Amino acid sequence: MLNSKLKAIIYNVQARDEYSVDLPGYNQCQWVYGGPEQADHFHCGHPVYTKHNGMKSVYCAEHHALCYKTKRKKKVSAECR
Repeated sequence: MLNSKLKAIIYNVQARDEYSVDLPGYNQCQWVYGGPEQADHFHCGHPVYTKHNGMKSVYCAEHHALCYKTKRKKKVSAECR
């Protein structure tokens, strides 16, 4: 049994849009569309997401959020300081 997040990654059938590309270039999302039901595959191609520290992801904001979880800062109690 696959969880919903894994199903979204594997069965990601979608029609091409104006950003879709066969091979992504610099600053284009590298997320691959195409599942078992889709004959061809292609890349998302949307502009990549820039993280808060200035580093660029290989994915657009939507696909970056799907792949990565942000770390929450731990609250340090007064006794630990």
